[in-house]
Amino acid sequence: MEQIIRHYNGVEAPNGTIVHGLAAYETWIDAFRGGQIEPNGNAYNAAVIQEARMYASLFLSELAESWESGQDADADADSEVRAICREAAALYGETAEQLKTLTTRFPFPAGGDPHAAAEANAAIAALQQAYKLETEAFALLEQLHRILS
Repeated sequence: MEQIIRHYNGVEAPNGTIVHGLAAYETWIDAFRGGQIEPNGNAYNAAVIQEARMYASLFLSELAESWESGQDADADADSEVRAICREAAALYGETAEQLKTLTTRFPFPAGGDPHAAAEANAAIAALQQAYKLETEAFALLEQLHRILS
């Protein structure tokens, strides 16, 4: 869990100009605004990120249904963990849906036309919404980390 939190906060080993975590959304949005999108790489990134959020949603949904700490005295904590997992799963599912609009507009490997103004503006709107949703999901993961630590 700590590694996830470090990643979201962008605390990764330096690797050139690569931006990690939630800050990567702003970098991606800036690339659309500046016309600096490479179509194939953008399409691949959108597909990978969308799929990762979809699987995060599925994992957290499954965890919400199966979570038991194994400690009888922690029934309230177990209930809280399950509720947080359900809420985070929903947010990751919504994030995946926002990112799916990018995979539709910019299919891999061709990549669509990310330099067209209408496409770029739609992508920016989807990325801004995905960022908002994922920021909320991350806050829940931090809360979950505090409970489990």
